[in-house]
Amino acid sequence: GGVQDRELPLFSRHSFQQLVNDPTRNVAQARHGHVHGEVLLWPDTFTNFFHPHVGLAAAEVLERAGWRVRVPTGPVCCGLTWISTGQLKTARRVLERTAAELAAHVERGGLVVGLEPSCLAVFRSDAPELLPHNETIERLARQSFTLAELLSAHTPGFSAPRLARAPDMVTNGRRPASRAGTLLGASAPRCARSSRRTAISTPCSALRQTERCSRRWGSTSSA
Repeated sequence: GGVQDRELPLFSRHSFQQLVNDPTRNVAQARHGHVHGEVLLWPDTFTNFFHPHVGLAAAEVLERAGWRVRVPTGPVCCGLTWISTGQLKTARRVLERTAAELAAHVERGGLVVGLEPSCLAVFRSDAPELLPHNETIERLARQSFTLAELLSAHTPGFSAPRLARAPDMVTNGRRPASRAGTLLGASAPRCARSSRRTAISTPCSALRQTERCSRRWGSTSSA
């Protein structure tokens, strides 16, 4: 009950993984090149299948900030569906597959950026508890960041364009925002400047925020 008035979400014609890994995609160029190395942008389910434009906007922001963006081409999952329904044995198998996919990247010190706070909450909290002796999971917990955290704390020289107004927010009903906010910390900027609201927002709000940042950045850099 309680879903009679809800509309079914519409799947995108093409997934974020397909679009961002398309060899014909124009990679945004940073003023001084991609000097910060490679960052892995996590393709969460909502971004990947419902809001791929959120992921593309985030990729452009990261590229303009001097990062080389990589997105896994195969199926990956944080395992939250199975964790939240108590299917922990399955969740462990899913996380082990994800760890194998990300192992090479995180073992050489690569950072992971997530747009979905619930996925990052799993990487930082649930995954180490479910797989306490998995070194890749331990590294993933330490090396996973929100877009805001990466830009504000791990991107020297980054300066975001000023936005005309504050971003909109859509709360996430799949996981209590307070838990995700606590695990992710309160420092999540408005277009890379501090704002608690950003840390607990979903890809829907990231769409409005990140795309505005991307468009504004594009206009200022081309001027």
